[in-house]
Amino acid sequence: MKNSFSVLGIILLISFISIGGCGGSSGGGEPCDFNLNGILNGPNFDQATSEWECNGPANEFAFYQDGTGRDFSVLTTYQRVGCNTINFQDEFVEGVYIDLEGSKASNFLSFTRIVGDAELFLECTLRIFEDDDEFF
Repeated sequence: MKNSFSVLGIILLISFISIGGCGGSSGGGEPCDFNLNGILNGPNFDQATSEWECNGPANEFAFYQDGTGRDFSVLTTYQRVGCNTINFQDEFVEGVYIDLEGSKASNFLSFTRIVGDAELFLECTLRIFEDDDEFF
C-alpha cells in the first residue's frame, strides 16, 4: 500500500512539473520571447535613465533592475511571475501587469494593469532623461 502511494506521488509530481507548475519566468516551460531587461529604466529609482509615458490619468511607469518601479508615479516592488506577467505591490494596492510587449529599442511598451476587478490597457513610449530633467 505504501509503495502505491509513493508511485502515485511521483507521478503527480512529474505531471505537475511537465504541465508548467514550475514554469519560472517562461510561464509553463514554453519558449519566452519577452525580454524583461529590454524594458528596464535603470538600476534603481535614484539612477533612472528613463521612464515610460503611458496613456491614462497619471501616466508614468518605470521598472528598475533592483525589483522596484513606479506605478502611476507611486514607488512599487515587482516580481516576474511568467514570461510577460509581473506582480506588483505598493503601500496601497497590489496587482498584476499582463501581456507585456515591447522594448526600449522599439520605443514602445504595452500591457494590461489589473487591480482587483479593474483592468486598464496601457500603451507607452519611452522618455529618456536629459541631464537637466528633474526627476522626483
